[in-house]
Amino acid sequence: MENKGYEIIGVQADDYKRIDTNGMSEDQDYEFTPNIENTVHYLKSEKIQTKNGVMKIYQPVRWNNKTNRWNKGGTAVTLGHRKAYYDFSF
Repeated sequence: MENKGYEIIGVQADDYKRIDTNGMSEDQDYEFTPNIENTVHYLKSEKIQTKNGVMKIYQPVRWNNKTNRWNKGGTAVTLGHRKAYYDFSF
């Protein structure tokens, strides 16, 4: 969605399942599968000036029905990277 010079994108977490046989080890392998039923988190693009030029970043936002605006805040996400880990010490 394009709005006033910025983009809003929706992202969802994948489901994951541990596939190794390493027991209570830090060496863990996971299989990831998309789940379109997961909660959608929204990100708003922002252009920032760096010493090497302009860079586009995405910040978490939430829709406010009272003001009909996007408000900063929400769940931080990483794009293009899948990672899962279970810490057995907790």
